[in-house]
Amino acid sequence: YTVTAAKGTKTAPLADFLDIKAATPGAAAVLAARELADQVAVLTSNRSGVVTLFVTEKDPQIAAQVTMNILRELDAYSSSSRKEQAVAERKFVEGLVAESRQKLGDAEEQIAIFRQKNREIQSSPQLTIEDDQLTRDADIAQQDYAALEASYQQARIDEVRNLSAIKVVEFPDVPVEPQRREAVRQTLIGLVTGILAGIVLAFMR
Repeated sequence: YTVTAAKGTKTAPLADFLDIKAATPGAAAVLAARELADQVAVLTSNRSGVVTLFVTEKDPQIAAQVTMNILRELDAYSSSSRKEQAVAERKFVEGLVAESRQKLGDAEEQIAIFRQKNREIQSSPQLTIEDDQLTRDADIAQQDYAALEASYQQARIDEVRNLSAIKVVEFPDVPVEPQRREAVRQTLIGLVTGILAGIVLAFMR
């Protein structure tokens, strides 16, 4: 984290700016995260689906940087989760395509064998019916294969593109005037139940 003041610019771990002392940097980071838990609030709009993130800190520069880092972590988590899902879907559809291709090959082979054995199909109503049935089976297999192949190509595209479900509408800024911490705290308490549900739905989308 970096803070610019009249005395100059200081870059240090967050725990240093929060005046947290610990035996190890890892322990200091854990304590800093615990302290931030009481300083972060989330407000979800049921109408627009927009999630607003508030971070309350003594230094507005630290508050803005903490907010940005939270957004980055959420974006990374969202991208990683959707990437794993896209890979799993691609592998699943790939298996269906292979199975469908085999069925199509079997259907076409059955037509070929049937027509090779029965060269006078048109003269026999029964053979005509059987040939029509085999042809319909092959047509259905062809349609299924074409649909699955299209799904497979789309799954391959989804696998390599940016799949983050989070879009930042407005990036965090440094407030000109201090915000009342108690007002933010009351907002968080009043909406905490709805926030949890809102976050789950947002990731499911």
